Amino acid sequence: MSQLNNDIKIKTINHLGIIAGIIDEIGIVEIVNERLGIKPQEIS
Repeated sequence: MSQLNNDIKIKTINHLGIIAGIIDEIGIVEIVNERLGIKPQEIS
């Protein structure tokens, strides 16, 4: 019989976490920054 892996970690993310992940994946932030520019007081 195989031994169970006890290193599994479960993390709960809400709908905003899912949306943020999708935004990162498709590069929306970069597109907006290209079109609008970045202000000096913004933190990147």
